[in-house]
Amino acid sequence: MQEGYESFSMRKLASKIGCSAGGLYLYFENKEALFQTLVDESFQRLTSLLTGLSTRNEGKDPVELLKKALYTYVDFGLRNANDYRFAFLLSQPTEQDSAKVPPPVAVLGKIVERCSQEGRLRDVESEVVTQALWASVHGITSLFIQRPGYPWAEKPKVAEHLIANAVAGLVLVRDTQEMAVMAVQAAVA
Repeated sequence: MQEGYESFSMRKLASKIGCSAGGLYLYFENKEALFQTLVDESFQRLTSLLTGLSTRNEGKDPVELLKKALYTYVDFGLRNANDYRFAFLLSQPTEQDSAKVPPPVAVLGKIVERCSQEGRLRDVESEVVTQALWASVHGITSLFIQRPGYPWAEKPKVAEHLIANAVAGLVLVRDTQEMAVMAVQAAVA
């Protein structure tokens, strides 16, 4: 984290942990493989959180689940800032890795698809919605991490506002009564 991805070397790591560089190569082919392992572990933890949330909220309002999942994503990034930096901001994904949907994003996609299947979203493409929502929460998470000295209003409120508005723009409003309820909820928030 201190020296950056480019300055990192297996030799430096071996020296810091007191083993030979050759010993590291028994476990990792190169630094890219080592970094990818760390990224995969971070993604797995976030994926587990999102999957657990989804399981616990089965049968409940899918739009509320979507909001909770997006909040969970931001919270994970902030609570695990070094992991998040590592996974998204420092590591240099290979062309092959860049073409894959990160597992946490795939879970978000399943939640978006559930919202769509239950008729809760406007007529939108689930993949486009998933990517747009991910870009939103990734962006705010990255900004919070990379700009800790910025005079943020209150990080939770900023994230909540971003998520609430992003999701509200997608939700299918069914009737005037539901519109009134949403207006009251927005005013209270």
